[in-house]
Amino acid sequence: MIKLSVNDCEVVVENSVILEDILRSLGYVTEKVAVAIDGNFIPRSNFNTTKLIIVGYTGRCI
Repeated sequence: MIKLSVNDCEVVVENSVILEDILRSLGYVTEKVAVAIDGNFIPRSNFNTTKLIIVGYTGRCI
């Protein structure tokens, strides 16, 4: 499981999930949102190929 911060709310999702699937499951229209992971913005064109995977625990929130 992965804990995410979405608009200051904690969301828990399965490991190895596509970013676009997370956004849609939360009711977001992907054309109208911006996403940053560890301070790096993800282009909308990459939403459907960006997979969130735990590769190591750092104690930081995503």
